[in-house]
Amino acid sequence: MNHLQTLILSKVVGDSDGCEGLNDRSLGLIAMRLRKISRLEVEWCGITQNCIDFIAENLNELKILNLNYCPTLYDEAILSLSKRAVKLRWISLGTQPETQPHAIK
Repeated sequence: MNHLQTLILSKVVGDSDGCEGLNDRSLGLIAMRLRKISRLEVEWCGITQNCIDFIAENLNELKILNLNYCPTLYDEAILSLSKRAVKLRWISLGTQPETQPHAIK
């Protein structure tokens, strides 16, 4: 699995809890093991700034990131990601009530 390039961990339709069990620790373990991921989708998950920092540090090949409906992310996380994930070309934030447009310019 070291060569896995796409990982989609999104809410299952009809599951009201989102990605149950997917948190900073579990996503951090994934990032440590699967460093060649270029596309990561973690919709409807409760990840935080710490997890975004870990992703930016460890997923050096990341080009596409989907963070739709992750309510615990704020401007600082997106700004940090944009500065550190140098290969990132596309990010989707969907409905992020705490993220302002200036964070993604």
